[in-house]
Amino acid sequence: MFAYSLVLRLFIHYLCLFFSPSCDMMELRRRYQNLYIPSDFFDAQFTWVDAFPLSRPFQLGNYCNFYVMHREVESLEKNMAILDPPDADHLYSAKVMLMASPSMEDLYHKSCALAEDPQELRDGFQHPARLVKFLVGMKGKDEAMAIGGHWSPSLDGPDPEKDPSVLIKTAIRCCKALTGIDLSVCTQWYRFAEIRYHRPEETHKGRTVPAHVETVVLFFPDVWHCLPTRSEWETLSRGYKQQLVEKLQGERKEADGEQDEEEKDDGEAKEISTPTHWSKLDPKTMKVNDLRKELESRTLSSKGLKSQLIARLTKQLKVEEQKEEQKELEKSEKEDEEEDDRKSEDDKEEEERKRQEEMERQRRERRYILPDEPAIIVHPNWAAKSGKFDCSIMSLSVLLDYRLEDNK
Repeated sequence: MFAYSLVLRLFIHYLCLFFSPSCDMMELRRRYQNLYIPSDFFDAQFTWVDAFPLSRPFQLGNYCNFYVMHREVESLEKNMAILDPPDADHLYSAKVMLMASPSMEDLYHKSCALAEDPQELRDGFQHPARLVKFLVGMKGKDEAMAIGGHWSPSLDGPDPEKDPSVLIKTAIRCCKALTGIDLSVCTQWYRFAEIRYHRPEETHKGRTVPAHVETVVLFFPDVWHCLPTRSEWETLSRGYKQQLVEKLQGERKEADGEQDEEEKDDGEAKEISTPTHWSKLDPKTMKVNDLRKELESRTLSSKGLKSQLIARLTKQLKVEEQKEEQKELEKSEKEDEEEDDRKSEDDKEEEERKRQEEMERQRRERRYILPDEPAIIVHPNWAAKSGKFDCSIMSLSVLLDYRLEDNK
């Protein structure tokens, strides 16, 4: 047990990335040669050493998991949090590390077997860094980012340097605006690190932000307190299923309305432009206005005396009669040959259509069906970061795996 406890302590330090309470540009370059370091970075203070001293290390084993919903699925509660208010101050930013972790028992089973565990389990060991995961924001496909945003004096409080709760409020507001997660129920807010940048003058939403030092405070909240209970999870599950039912009903009503409108428009069009069938017309008994209407519907000239109109329409009706007889003859000759093929084609098309509809129905249902085990629901703010924002769950191992092509 002591050996495993020691491994966990070392792992926590490994999780924290650094081993001294402060670091500058030169020190970072010396220690982490593959780590991308922004040019405006100049200082970092690692306050995790105060939050988790060796005499009181962070304890793993608080089960927590996240479930990222599809963009089609709407949150059951309206998200009123404001990400970027008009008075957003770029002197301070607050960001959060949202950790997903298995229970201590699962951690033991998957990373170091217990005495009663079978050999198959021992052969599938995973490094703890693969079992501990974090919810991160994604800007585009490959750029992972910490979840958070800038301080707002009007929404979060006036003095973040003297009042520690101000930036916690910033973190709660920005996290909810980006993910829908309400961190206000968290009881512990560990101030993990402070990173400072020399920011040049920039224009933000039409206003000029002068050159300044930006302090980014990274918090590590006990997000597992946001995990819903079993009864809350069942209520959420029913709510999302009901949302799907209501959406499908709304789509069916809309489709029926569009179809009725199309049929109405088609009927009106037929009344205006469709010529009367030749077999129902007798030009010699028709009035002049009716003669002209029938000629115009056939794109023929409607000018002249009545006798000229009768002659013109009579000639056209004979042409239509001959064409129809010819078409009927050709149709009867081909009908028998094509009937079987047409039925076969129609059957195939109908089967394929039904198969596609069933696949789409199952796909949509899966988007609204929650997993069996409770998890923290995540609704990414698809409008954030110029419409490129998303969320992803990444293992610590992946987050620490800096590759040569990584540049951020």
